[in-house]
Amino acid sequence: MARVSGMAADLWAQFGGCAPQDWDARLALLDRLLESESGQGLRDALFHAAETWRRLGDWTRSRAMLDRLAAGLEAAPAPPFDFLRYLMFPAETAGRIALAEQALRLAEARPEAALPPAFHGELGIARQRLDRALAIRAEVSGLAVPCIPVGMECLPYNLLMRWGFAELAVEGPYTAAIAPERGVSQAIADRFARFGDPTAYGSIRSPSGGDTPHLPAYGMLLGHETGPAYAGDGFARLAALYAARAERLLAAAAGLRALFVMERYPPTDLARIEARLAEAFPQLDFRIAVIGYTEAPAPDSARLRVLKVRKPGADYVWHTPEAYNTAPGLAYERPMAEMVRAAVLELAQAT
Repeated sequence: MARVSGMAADLWAQFGGCAPQDWDARLALLDRLLESESGQGLRDALFHAAETWRRLGDWTRSRAMLDRLAAGLEAAPAPPFDFLRYLMFPAETAGRIALAEQALRLAEARPEAALPPAFHGELGIARQRLDRALAIRAEVSGLAVPCIPVGMECLPYNLLMRWGFAELAVEGPYTAAIAPERGVSQAIADRFARFGDPTAYGSIRSPSGGDTPHLPAYGMLLGHETGPAYAGDGFARLAALYAARAERLLAAAAGLRALFVMERYPPTDLARIEARLAEAFPQLDFRIAVIGYTEAPAPDSARLRVLKVRKPGADYVWHTPEAYNTAPGLAYERPMAEMVRAAVLELAQAT
């Protein structure tokens, strides 16, 4: 994208030269760009700031940047088509469904000749998903039913964000991690105490060759929090982040009702997690929505809502738009969203 000359161009050059995981340096440059840029340059800076705060685990600041971006998205000069197309997906992943739909609407309004032919189907799939997500958001808005992800990977939280449940979603310790069941059960049993201890964390070498933080006591692999920003201070920043997330989970589960959302645990593990939750939160009327479940039979429990669905293919990568923003991806995710919706409405109507 075109840049203005002078100081802003120099700042963008410095930004482009930052190490990929030097988040603090990137934020310092972005703060200066947010003060000096305007028009599309400001939109670019807001977008990068939102993504950087997201990588630092601060969804509140990330969404604040996206909200600023939304306020000026339709001002002149018009955003490039590629910017609009790309903005849709991080916006919906952050739970900003209205911004994603705004970007989609502006992209759809472009003259047909300006639309790359390969994107016609992509925009149609996005329209189907976002229309349904907006309808679900309107239906569940204001309901006192927190939705709490509890593993096994990041799909439960992403599904809640992309399908209209962001207002209800709890940003707990299982929003962005690989969390085996026995570790989840242990964490529930000790009220998530190890999350706040920097000495409980370590690093292991990931298949891609980088160092990835992990929490051995709970068997968790924290693939989203990598680099010196998290490990360089003896994991103090990482422990503080996960301690705050654990507190949010505990606060949400201290209410009268909640929906826990998880994926892919085998039957014995589901039964154990249900028992741990019942022991830890005896006052709580809860359900467990299990998505992506492939085992049979599921445990016989009035609290479980199990959807047996398989990935569209062995190479399906659910968190990339190239996968989920397709007809097979829509067919895979929508039944999950509808099951979560039904469970939320059931709990909201419980007396």
